[in-house]
Amino acid sequence: MASSSRIKLRRKRVAQRRLALRIMAGLLVLAAAAAVAGGIGHWAWMKLARARVKVDMARVGVLEETTALEAVVLSSENVITAPAEGRFYPLVAEGEKVRKGQRVGSMLGREGAGRAGEVVAVFSPANGIFCLHTDGMEGMFTRSNWERIDFFELLAASKNEERREPSGWVQQGAPVARVVDNLEDTLLAIEVPAAAGESWEGSYFELWVKIGAGDSYKRAAKIDQIKTGEKIRVLLSLGYFCEELLHQRKVELPVAFKRWKGIVVPAECVVKRGEENGVFVVRKGKVVWKPVEVKAFLQGQAVLGGLEEGELVIQNPRWAWEGMLLFAN
Repeated sequence: MASSSRIKLRRKRVAQRRLALRIMAGLLVLAAAAAVAGGIGHWAWMKLARARVKVDMARVGVLEETTALEAVVLSSENVITAPAEGRFYPLVAEGEKVRKGQRVGSMLGREGAGRAGEVVAVFSPANGIFCLHTDGMEGMFTRSNWERIDFFELLAASKNEERREPSGWVQQGAPVARVVDNLEDTLLAIEVPAAAGESWEGSYFELWVKIGAGDSYKRAAKIDQIKTGEKIRVLLSLGYFCEELLHQRKVELPVAFKRWKGIVVPAECVVKRGEENGVFVVRKGKVVWKPVEVKAFLQGQAVLGGLEEGELVIQNPRWAWEGMLLFAN
């Protein structure tokens, strides 16, 4: 009986060892499979990340904080008046340059007593650009009247209509055309709240304006300012003659009071480390973090300092990490 019990015990132990070996073998197989799967997963993730990472070259650009303002156009102009009653017939095309004393048109008087109407020559009083648009306010919107006339109030009170009969008949002394001096810089007058303009007093100030739809912003410098109640009128010089504003007394312009120049990137490119801003760039095929100066965030973009034009910047840093091998050298 004792011998039989020992045999059963021995067999039971052998069976337990075999079961333990099978479990260990299974675990080793599972571990190996997990390692392989992990390796494949990591490889797949790396490949996906590399495919998703977007890289672009750093480029210098400009961001402007803009608003729309009404501006009054000032220029140096000479009015051409009718030397006699009649109809004015120009001999010069609109926008053409003329010289002082040049014949620019004729006045044709009334016909009567079986004879043709009297013809009176009209001459240019100055050098400049010939303009047929008249509104009865010729000679008012000039630099010399800047302190004497409130141009904004004058325009608000005026219909700004051309003062000429529908038939084209004009009285002697009435304006028929004007000559604008294209050698003088175009000036713009704007109004801003006094609180905003007080900080400009006694200091150099400049802003940027956009004249045409396709134009870029151009610098305009302050040359004078006047406080009137709750507003400050500011006189700006474009630094050149702007022919696009030849026919306008008042124009609404996009104006930029703040302007930043630097490397312009999407705002999401900026990655913070503690209190320091930086971006991921690619060097020798690897991703590295580089500290930068953020000059401004505006409309989903950032203007940065501390980057060189042409550097490769990661555009979507959520798919990248420092040390990531993006591509071989």
